[in-house]
Amino acid sequence: MKAYNLVGVCLFIYISYPIQALSKTIGLSPGDEYIASVRVSLQGSATTSPNAGICFGFSRWMSSGVFCTLPVKYSQNGVTATINSASANVRYRGQQSFMSVSDEQVSECVTEPQGQEYKAQCKFSENSATDNGVFLFHKHFTGTDRVTYQQSAQIRTIRIRASSSATPGRHTIYTSIAAIDGSKWKFKEREDITVEVRNNTCTLSSNDLDIGSITPNEDKVERLNISLSCTDSQMGGSSWRFNEITDSTTNKLNDVSLQILDSNNNILMKNEDYIDPSELNKLKIRVNAGPSAEMGEFSTKFKFTLTYS
Repeated sequence: MKAYNLVGVCLFIYISYPIQALSKTIGLSPGDEYIASVRVSLQGSATTSPNAGICFGFSRWMSSGVFCTLPVKYSQNGVTATINSASANVRYRGQQSFMSVSDEQVSECVTEPQGQEYKAQCKFSENSATDNGVFLFHKHFTGTDRVTYQQSAQIRTIRIRASSSATPGRHTIYTSIAAIDGSKWKFKEREDITVEVRNNTCTLSSNDLDIGSITPNEDKVERLNISLSCTDSQMGGSSWRFNEITDSTTNKLNDVSLQILDSNNNILMKNEDYIDPSELNKLKIRVNAGPSAEMGEFSTKFKFTLTYS
């Protein structure tokens, strides 16, 4: 008489989908955050007052004046933007002042050579009575008026946030640079960035899958039948991943393994990001019972997480 060990496999799929993502296009859903690359830069010469300075902010235009009046933050209809990374430099006859901004704060403020009477000031300022914006300012940089100095600046990235109540539609963010030229701060450069706040909702259907019984040295492959649907077909910045959950309701057996496969039968890895959301509708699971498979019931859970905007 021959005896067969039967391995019962019961697979439970649980799905969650937080709405949060960064994408390569500037399209956001309410609650999203995005770091956008910016190409606005300044390179050239100007005259001192005898002060020198460079200022970053958000404005379509700025009138020339004693102070830089560029707003340090963009904030309209639930969409905000701040300077995330940037740099500024002023130079004159072997001396220079340099500012670096990273992660929305001044990370470096240097005056060379050291020992000068006046040093550079580097600030994020929202004081409407004086200078606004993110600015580098060096008082008495050249010691006299109407002296030519070199200036260079670049805004590399800005951080854009859409609140949970952000108004859907298009928003224009004006990213700008001003500098001291002569006796006043003057508007120099600008880049316009369009942000589209989407009103997109995606859902994934949960699925309990019963594989049935298999014998040692046997494989079984079944479709997971996960269904993805979105109100907006133009999903931006989407990615998904999965992991396996082990708790008191799951039960593992020795020499029994599971693999998640894509539509081409490639093995997918847990906790890896995949960029094609349509693949969720085509996933399969392979169950393998090895030659020494333990008898009993095998059960586990997988959690699928979709991020999108």
